[in-house]
Amino acid sequence: MSLSRDDDPPVAVSVSLAIVIACGGAIACLTGCAPALIRRSTAILHVDAGYEPTPGDEMGPAYLQLHDRLTRWGIEIHEQPLRAYGLADLRRGVILIREGLPVNARFEVLAHEAAHLFQPPALEDSSTAQVFAELVAVGIAKHYGYARYLEISARYLAMHKHAFGGAKYLERDIAYAVKALTGQVPMPVRGTP
Repeated sequence: MSLSRDDDPPVAVSVSLAIVIACGGAIACLTGCAPALIRRSTAILHVDAGYEPTPGDEMGPAYLQLHDRLTRWGIEIHEQPLRAYGLADLRRGVILIREGLPVNARFEVLAHEAAHLFQPPALEDSSTAQVFAELVAVGIAKHYGYARYLEISARYLAMHKHAFGGAKYLERDIAYAVKALTGQVPMPVRGTP
């Protein structure tokens, strides 16, 4: 289900793909590896990479706002003992976050996993899906003034630069997801094409 609105005017993506590619690196990721869970449900998206949770709690108010917006939209969010840092079950409308993460890391994981709820269905479990989710998460972080996240994200996105060809066609979807998840536009009706 694509939750983009075709009648919205095109909006520039909040981070330039060229800048992201130029940043290089390969350490950050917002989710861990959960292959057994993935085999049971293709609706669950994940990435396996060396994400290191960001310490600190300055993103606490933003985390609470995003969490509240998603739960009012009918998304269940649970902290559980996971091997992964975060998982999104698109069919059930559930986001799981590894318990015990610092507040900043919970914000990073929640922003990335929430973005998957807005991704076009053709992306399912691809690198382009991860690029989509990460660019939405960057837009959310930028909205809340979380500048440190841009560096973390640039390193992660550099690992997926092969998927940027498809991502350039998703600017409208990315911009809409950022606006909806930050309260700039109403959340769409869940389950609509």
